[in-house]
Amino acid sequence: MNNKKETVINRRFFPLVAIIILMVSMACRFNVREIGFAQISPNPYIFYYFYDLQTTSAEVDRFIDRSKKIFQYSNVKIKAVSSSDVDDPSLNYLSESVDRKFPIGVLLSPDGRVVEMQIPKGNKEEGVFLRELIASPFRSSIKSMLVNKYAVVLLIESENQIFNQRAGKALSTDIEEIEKIMPRMPKQIKEGPALVRLSREDAQKESSLLWSLGIDISKQKDPLAVIIYGRGRIMGDVISYDDILENYTFKLLNLIGADCECGLDRKWMLGKLIPMTWDPHLRTELFGLLKFDVENPMILAEMSQIISIEATKAGANTEDLELFQPKEFSLSGDLSNQSIPEVNHTSARKSDNQVDDADYDSNLWSSSLYAILGIVIVVALGAIITIILKR
Repeated sequence: MNNKKETVINRRFFPLVAIIILMVSMACRFNVREIGFAQISPNPYIFYYFYDLQTTSAEVDRFIDRSKKIFQYSNVKIKAVSSSDVDDPSLNYLSESVDRKFPIGVLLSPDGRVVEMQIPKGNKEEGVFLRELIASPFRSSIKSMLVNKYAVVLLIESENQIFNQRAGKALSTDIEEIEKIMPRMPKQIKEGPALVRLSREDAQKESSLLWSLGIDISKQKDPLAVIIYGRGRIMGDVISYDDILENYTFKLLNLIGADCECGLDRKWMLGKLIPMTWDPHLRTELFGLLKFDVENPMILAEMSQIISIEATKAGANTEDLELFQPKEFSLSGDLSNQSIPEVNHTSARKSDNQVDDADYDSNLWSSSLYAILGIVIVVALGAIITIILKR
């Protein structure tokens, strides 16, 4: 009898629970940082393996199989192209040199830049060559920070130590200002941005990383900065020394914590990627922090739909953005200091770098009223449905 009574009660409250779940799911929103972890627009790098008639099919197959294993969890794809296939447009990526010796490797970036390199002989040398394209101890340390921290601010130092110190101080100030307003952002992130320095000596070992950023270390005179977030995405573009001193970094960091439904153009939500791996254990760790799987098709569909809607508001073409399927599209556009959109988190940034507590309390009180009103509506609907079912 008791079991039957409990079953009736459960049935009566089922509509109420369903409504609550529905309302919670409808209220689910993402911020730009969370969008950055998803593969909505992978924009992968492509490594072309060019070979000639003297290269055997067995050698080609062996190299492709090995590359696929090494690139398995990276954003680099491999493609083999015969130099004798004159109809293949990929041959346009090769330089006009006549002294080259095949096989030749060419890495193509999402923005169309290419770098040509000689593939070394020997199994060990070949493996080291392929791994250095997508991984390094330095990038591994950045990758571990991206999961837990708000973002990584990379300072690429120059030979001028005084300029390096000034740039580091300015970046630290911007990070501190972001940490002050982080509690008032739509989604809470426990750890603030991390400042990471790439010394002149270490920069020599990060050729593929710097190339992906469009930085020629031999021509660099002043310190530069790059903001990395999500799955190795770049917010905006490389920040010059002058812009570092003008708090340009703060404006870009501010966008990462923004609600993805705040009308931002997708070039600010899906920055270009650096060549990097994303191992399965990072997906598990990220799931524990975000409480949802960014690689779940339903999550990807929801994110894609949100970006599509926001892009439509901004007047962009959304035909190249499909649901449930990662899609490559151009993220080009004006990324200059003047083009950075202003984003206000609960309270606007004050001129004295402080946030007025009265403004925050007012917004918090308004949010509380909406929450109470929502609960009242849910309870009322649940009561009505329960009465109907009882009759």
